[in-house]
Amino acid sequence: MTYDVTLVEVSEQHTAVRRGHVDHQGIAEFLGGAFSAVAGALGVQGVQPVGPPFAKYRIAHDGGWDVEAGFPVVDPIEADGDVVPSTLPGGTVAQTIHRGAYDQLASAYQAVEAFISEAGMNLGDGAWESYLDDMDVPDHRTLVVMTCR
Repeated sequence: MTYDVTLVEVSEQHTAVRRGHVDHQGIAEFLGGAFSAVAGALGVQGVQPVGPPFAKYRIAHDGGWDVEAGFPVVDPIEADGDVVPSTLPGGTVAQTIHRGAYDQLASAYQAVEAFISEAGMNLGDGAWESYLDDMDVPDHRTLVVMTCR
């Protein structure tokens, strides 16, 4: 698949998230539970998401993933159990849209990393995916975003 990668300036975005540490096989299950928990907490607080669900990833020392999954919101939320306020970073990001199966997302990340390197930039410390379509859409779109400097 060919990816159109672009550089964009983004503002810091308030989020409502659930955090977890999972191995690669546990990501899908964690995301489903996190999105449900966050949606429930937002409903109780009368807060509407201002964008699609997302998951922010960081590789952990044990080879697993530290994940924040939830929704962007206008203002910081009140913590509700394991649903807490957080942010997506602002600044320069490289991004692309992946169309298709989630198990093929690695190629989108590779394309973004290559773009950043070829532009003479360095990877930042943030990477996230925004899920633009419901799971039942045949050719769903995932926005892959990586911070850079």
